[in-house]
Amino acid sequence: MPEGAAFLVIAEADGSAEEAARLRDEVVSVLTEGALTVAAPSTSDEVAALWRWRDGMGIAADSYLGGKVSEDVCVPVDRLAEVVAATHEAAAEGQLEACSWGHAGDGNVHSSFLFDGGDAAAGLRATAAAERVFDAALALGGSVTGEHGVGLVKSPQLRKQLSPAAADIHRAVKRLFDPKDLLNRGKKVA
Repeated sequence: MPEGAAFLVIAEADGSAEEAARLRDEVVSVLTEGALTVAAPSTSDEVAALWRWRDGMGIAADSYLGGKVSEDVCVPVDRLAEVVAATHEAAAEGQLEACSWGHAGDGNVHSSFLFDGGDAAAGLRATAAAERVFDAALALGGSVTGEHGVGLVKSPQLRKQLSPAAADIHRAVKRLFDPKDLLNRGKKVA
């Protein structure tokens, strides 16, 4: 990443070789204005190296300070900058470091709060910062989850998102397909 970069966009064009090259050139054209740098890998090895780098983001965040609380939220794509800003504001309030990455095309953002892994109080502050990001995502018209689902951990967050009537509908559908409550008991909508 160049010095002073605030974010990085990785886009991959698909299709036939000709279509992919045309789309790559269009994306480069669109992203060039105001960019510090634009790279357009053209060989399969260059593309694979870029995706290896991207796949290592979570590992790098995990190892940076030894502690991480990371949550995914989803917002309308035109609100991405706002949820990233909310991530950094929540981190500053909690005296934490933060980074975000995700899937801009569908509004999915992984907000990560980094802290000394041996500092239990910082871990609690990171959890509180994540709560603020959930609230920000909802205020921006988004969702408390993008791709990682609800499960047990985000069930309280989903209660903030769903109206009581919507939660009742979710429970009714669950009862319809799982009347004995055998599958995923206590997950999603309790």
